[in-house]
This record gives sequence, structure tokens and C-alpha cells, in this order.
Amino acid sequence: MKTKKIGRKNLGLLVTGYVAVGLFLLWVGGLTYAYAQGASKDFLWLAGTLSAIGAILFVLYTLIITDRMTKTVAANSALVQDGKIIEVFPEKLEFWKWQFRKLAGGAELITAVPHYLNVGMQLQPITQNPKVRKLSYNINIRVHETPDDVLQLRSLLAPWKSRGIKDVTSLLEFICYEFNERASQELAKFYNPRDLEQQKSFAEAVVSFVKKQLGEKLPFKVQRVSFSLGDPV
Repeated sequence: MKTKKIGRKNLGLLVTGYVAVGLFLLWVGGLTYAYAQGASKDFLWLAGTLSAIGAILFVLYTLIITDRMTKTVAANSALVQDGKIIEVFPEKLEFWKWQFRKLAGGAELITAVPHYLNVGMQLQPITQNPKVRKLSYNINIRVHETPDDVLQLRSLLAPWKSRGIKDVTSLLEFICYEFNERASQELAKFYNPRDLEQQKSFAEAVVSFVKKQLGEKLPFKVQRVSFSLGDPV
């Protein structure tokens, strides 16, 4: 989606700078005029001091008002309406609040904050010997890379809420418990975590099962899947 650059950056600093310069010029002009009229030094000192204090207070007031009148939109944000992204903000921007309200209308502002999540599992599959093997594994994922990922993940979670699933971590845990149950005999075959081929096969089995449950196009990136024997480190 093509991004429109709307609004101005650093509106607060811009307005404050103009106000400060204008007040300084007025102050200098007033002192020059008073000096030309032959005012006493005490009067000039008092007038200059009061003018300086007034200028500082006005600048502070302008900063507060400007802050209340502007809205900062974080980088990697988007406007969403009726489940679709209508505007993308790849960079941090500042808007006048009235300007942003006009732009957004009734749309929702979402922000993507990329971060990592980890799900750990433990089980004790029985080998053909028979022997109980304590196996642990971890799935590391990266979520919310883009606003579109946020929206897709929200849509993915919606039908699961009736089953008590509220976030992607609990969803992955749910799927992993199902995987542990259905693939318990197959999991007993993994006995050497130092074997890269076994690690690769294990990761492929986990990711394949997750995609069967959630679809081929996942709204997150599986960074790493690995298993170990014994208690998790």
C-alpha cells in the first residue's frame, strides 16, 4: 500500500520557536524605544527583567498548549476501518489533533511493535523398547512486524476466544498440547539433540502441524524450534 505523508513533524518545536523569536524581537524593540525616550536605567532593567520572565512563561505555556493540541503517531502504525488498513504510517509523525481526527474519521489506530515470544513444552513419550524418555522443546516466534501482521493475528485469534484463547502464546500452547498427544509415538524417535538432522526433522514436524491448524500463511514468523532431553535448560 502506498503511504501518503500527511501532517508536519515537530509541530511543537516549530510553533514554540516562532513564538520565542517573536517575543524576543518585541522585547528588544520595546527596550530600544524606551531607551530612545530617555528612560532611566532602573526602569530599563525592570522592564527587561519583566519582559524576559513574561517571554519564558509564554513559551512554557505555548509548549503545554501545543502538546495538548497535537497527536503523535508512532512509526509502523496504521489506520484500520472495517477490518482493512486504509492508511499506513511507516515513520513517526505529529499532527494537530483536529487534523488527525479529520484524517482518521472513525478509523482505529494500531501500532506494530515487533517482539519475540517463546513457548516451552515437556512430555514423556514411550519408546518401543519400552522406555520413558523425557523430552522438552521450545518454539520461538516473532510477532507484530507490520500493522498487517497485527490485523491478521487479531483475525486469527477471534474464533479461538470462545475456547479461552486470548493471545498468540496461549494459542500456540493449545496447538502444542494437541501435537504432543497426536504425535507422541513419533516424538519418541527423537533421542539425540546433538544430531542436526533430528533437530531439522523435529522442527519441520512442529511447523507442519501448526500450519495444518492455522493455515499455510502464518501471521508470525517461526524463528526457531529445538528439542532437548531431560528437564528444560
